[in-house]
Amino acid sequence: MKFRLALACAAVGFSFAGSALADGRLVATLETPQAAKASYTFDSGVWKCDGSTCVGALTPGASDSVVVCRQLAKHVGRVTAYGEARPFDEKTLAKCNTAAAPGPIGTASR
Repeated sequence: MKFRLALACAAVGFSFAGSALADGRLVATLETPQAAKASYTFDSGVWKCDGSTCVGALTPGASDSVVVCRQLAKHVGRVTAYGEARPFDEKTLAKCNTAAAPGPIGTASR
């Protein structure tokens, strides 16, 4: 009887752990591909970027935050897609991209 109870508790524990780990992965698509692979670490977790795709390993609950998206946009530029299960809509992406660094600045002509 004790073995069955322990087995049931373990099964429930693993199901919660699996959903918590699933919440921590996120994909963002960039407007301008990165020239080289890069890694960025913020309070919310770690982002690994390659080309126009960044994959974040984030702390639970941080993945759908506009603040986290802004942190990424500040370093990599405009984000065109953010999220998988609940992707950001255009209005939320616009809020995220307010932190994006401006594009290259041209030289002034006389």
